[in-house]
Formats: sequence, C-alpha cells, structure tokens
Amino acid sequence: MSRFDKFGQPKSQLVPTSKGEIATSPEISKRVKQYLETEQAEIPISVARVLSNQPGKFLFCLDATGSMASLIENAKSSLRKIAERMKQDAGCPIEIGIVAYRDYDMGDAVEEQSPPTADMETLIAFLNRTRASGGGADSGEAVEVALQRALTIDSLSAVLLAGDEPAHSREHLNKLIRGTQPTAVELAHRFAERKIPIHTFVVGQRQDTIASFEEIASVSGGKRGFLDGSAAMIDMAVMAMLAAVKGPAAVQNYMRQHQLSSNASDFGKLLIEGPKA
Repeated sequence: MSRFDKFGQPKSQLVPTSKGEIATSPEISKRVKQYLETEQAEIPISVARVLSNQPGKFLFCLDATGSMASLIENAKSSLRKIAERMKQDAGCPIEIGIVAYRDYDMGDAVEEQSPPTADMETLIAFLNRTRASGGGADSGEAVEVALQRALTIDSLSAVLLAGDEPAHSREHLNKLIRGTQPTAVELAHRFAERKIPIHTFVVGQRQDTIASFEEIASVSGGKRGFLDGSAAMIDMAVMAMLAAVKGPAAVQNYMRQHQLSSNASDFGKLLIEGPKA
C-alpha cells in the first residue's frame, strides 16, 4: 500500500504527469495547493509534506559539554541506522542537521552547526570534529542558544533536543549579563506558533533538567523522553520523525515491529497521544 492509500486516495486516481510527477484528485490537489500557499488549509502538515514530496527536515540539538562525550558517540553510531529506518518507513525524503551546544564559558564555541542534509556521512564527519568540552560550574547549559539557531532554519518538521542539564532561567541569564537572550521557554512559544514541536530527551535523572525539558517540550507541542543509550536514541529519534511526517499510525506500526526499551516505549505512547489540548 502506498502512502497515498493511507489518506483514502485510490491508486486509480493517481496519474503520472508529463514531468513524471504525481497528480492527485482535484479535491486533494486543491487542498494541498491551498496549504502550501497560505498555510491555512485544514490539512495535516504531515499529509501536505508527503503529497508535495517536501523533505522532512529535522534538527538534532545535542549537549556537547564535557560530561556529554557519550551522547556525541551515541549520535555518531546511531545516525546511519536512523537514516536506514526512516528510508524504510517514511514516505518522503529526510534531511537531518545538528547543533552542538555548550555553555557561555566557551565564548564563540558555545554552539556549532552542521546544516540539514540527506548525507549522514557529512554529519558523522561533523561529530568527529566535535569535542565535548566546557560547561562551567553553574547549573544549566545554553539550550536557548541551540533553539535560537534552530529558528533560523527554514521548514523544520521537528527539533530533537538532548542533554543532561536544564536551560538557563531568565534570572540566571540576567546574572550572566545576557538580558537580551530569550529563554528556552520563550523560544518554545515561537516554535509552537510555527507548529514545530521540540521533542526533548533527558540524559540522567536530574529533577531540574526533567522539569526544564518537560516545559520546553510541552510549550512547543512536543514530548519529553529519557535517553538510555544508542538503541533508545535510534528508536525515539525515528518515532519522533515518523510522527512529524506520517502521523501517530506510523509510530504505532513502528512500535509493533521493533523491540523497544521501556523509555522508548513510553515515549512512543506519548507521541501517539499527540499534543495536549
């Protein structure tokens, strides 16, 4: 069954055009065109993205402070498998970008970026050059800098944020003489306005990190999970991406086909529930 059948479109009504593109029925074509031109049509973003063959574009924001060397290594070992599974399960092209974020003690190296690409080898080469360093003695990392960078990237489907320390509060940013820097929660509201969920993944069990990441995810329309190794990183990343490009049913199907850790299973169930009303 093709991805179009899932949306109730008979194969007989899918007609190749002279340019090799796919023409849908007049009704669906009209709704997709309206969505793409005005972003006001009542059609799910995932449906419009598939029908228009627009790539699913995702950004991984990874904590690259001194304690997070294992997170960087897990990401390097997971990217190829994530791409392979998305190729099997997704009905549209996929691009991934990475922002490695640290803290303000690192100066200009507070964040580094590799733009979204379909080439996982480019991302792995970027991570090979990324060193886990800095972090300082304060409680918090520059999560807000990573999210601000994410807002500069067009047409994101979702952001996946992982780390072991909370974002800085408004009070803390003011003390750091960074009063003009929006907080992570303030930025999460902007993502919500653009209908771009931020899915957050906590490394460890710090309660302040859990609370911070829960708020960021909830405000943006995303979900919060716990990261417990590379296998969970693969499963949770794929499920978050499938939710964005194909919807909850694709997540359910993935969960049936793969043996998941308890943390990954809990995260998948949250994705199936969808955004809070």
